[in-house]
Amino acid sequence: MDVMLDTNILERSFKMHSNAFANLFAYLRRTNSKLVLSKLVWDEARIRYAEKLKASVDALKTASDNLGSIQFSSRHALYLPDQSTERKLFEERLQKSHEVQIYDDYSRLDISEIVRRGALRIRPASSNGEELRDVILWLHVLDYAKRRRRPIAFISNDANFIDVPEEERRKMKTKSQQKIRQSTDQEEDEEQFPLHPHLQKDITDRGVKVDFYLNLPSFNKANALRSSEIQESWIDKHMGNKGVIWEMVREKVSARLVGNQQYNERIQEASITALTFDKGTLYKIDKYVQFAEVQYKAKIGLVVTPWPNRSVVGFQPSSRGVGWVFSPTGTLHLDTPTTLRAVTGEQIRHTALDATLSLSVRFGKDRRAQVELDKFDFAPSDDPLFGVSYTFKPDSAARPIQEYFL
Repeated sequence: MDVMLDTNILERSFKMHSNAFANLFAYLRRTNSKLVLSKLVWDEARIRYAEKLKASVDALKTASDNLGSIQFSSRHALYLPDQSTERKLFEERLQKSHEVQIYDDYSRLDISEIVRRGALRIRPASSNGEELRDVILWLHVLDYAKRRRRPIAFISNDANFIDVPEEERRKMKTKSQQKIRQSTDQEEDEEQFPLHPHLQKDITDRGVKVDFYLNLPSFNKANALRSSEIQESWIDKHMGNKGVIWEMVREKVSARLVGNQQYNERIQEASITALTFDKGTLYKIDKYVQFAEVQYKAKIGLVVTPWPNRSVVGFQPSSRGVGWVFSPTGTLHLDTPTTLRAVTGEQIRHTALDATLSLSVRFGKDRRAQVELDKFDFAPSDDPLFGVSYTFKPDSAARPIQEYFL
């Protein structure tokens, strides 16, 4: 099921690094579901993040000034983040978290219905006819559920959605605000309350399925997927032999390494020279769909070259053509064997590194496997790919400068 969040859930952990969010994202990935934010929540979250960021920066300035007023030793400049940059990073984080979908279609929301619920104190409007913001959000959740025609989970720490006495609701609101101010990633599993009868009637009248949760831990606990350990024999039975897996993974690994350059040398070619099953877990999503997470140990063969815009001690571009000049006279030493292409002046290096591959495999009704490369990590290594170290040693006997060029 897709999951819709209220703003108060995001305020608990703006960076979304808590275990509760990690479990939520794992659920979304395994079930091929989406994290959905109403445009109302999206706008509120951006505003409240900016407000909290400014308040924190102002508090830090004040604390620094107070310290400076009594400090005798020399002071270092106070580092303060650029608030505009931080706001942009927060928005990018929201959008990139499991492909967040911003639901901004309000065309089917009836203004007269919003006014009616406020006037008649129909939840989630409060007992004094306020909280119309909650009314709009709830109607938006129902509209999304009807359009998607599938179960939806709605998570909000707002007591206006649940069936509790007025005094208890006020206590819960105070407690929720305290947690938001603390901004702690530690979220305890709270008691689950039933949805208010007004809202249950909305769900029945519209013929949709909306499950309500007060917090992320409650959702994660209720929707934990059944899992079982799998062996390599299971992979062979459902996905073919190792050669099939090898071919599936080879293209994905090569595309990631060659396409997303992030190392100290340029990766020109990548291949898998060894692939060994490590461990795997199978999750049952429903009657027809299964999702497997599989980890392999691999040996990755690489062909790498220096970045063209990075200087290399002992090398200088030849002014007479495409090539390199060895200057001054001497020998360039690299920790691993290197081949110099005298024709083009391109220096290439071959290496093989250990790595861990994490794959996800989804099986649908047609029993066909959809394989994704979720994670790729090289094992710790002192290979020059992670920190090239060139040394130049002059030869004992002087020789003329050597040039290789076209």
